[in-house]
Amino acid sequence: TRSSRVLVDEAPPAEELDRIEDVIAAQRADTPEIVGYHKLRARRAGARYYVDLHLQFRRGTSLEQAHATAHAVRGAIEAEIPQSDVLIHTEPEGSFRPPEEEGRGPYRAG
Repeated sequence: TRSSRVLVDEAPPAEELDRIEDVIAAQRADTPEIVGYHKLRARRAGARYYVDLHLQFRRGTSLEQAHATAHAVRGAIEAEIPQSDVLIHTEPEGSFRPPEEEGRGPYRAG
């Protein structure tokens, strides 16, 4: 008979999220186009980490620059957290809405 495995996702330890936030802070300090981030989420499935965040860029940042910067941030996180897959959503600086306003208007939580 075959044994079956069940993979269960779990939240990573708080220390791992701290490491991710430290990487983002370092990238932000070196990159004036980055004005903030929000909706940082992470989960672990087996040995892999899955990280998702929204990175906000200063008004006037070109699409090419935002794309290149998002790749650099992704690479820095993946270097800090081995075996991680990082997805970064790029947004203009005015896109953030407080949690109490989410779900109204053109910006909706994903």
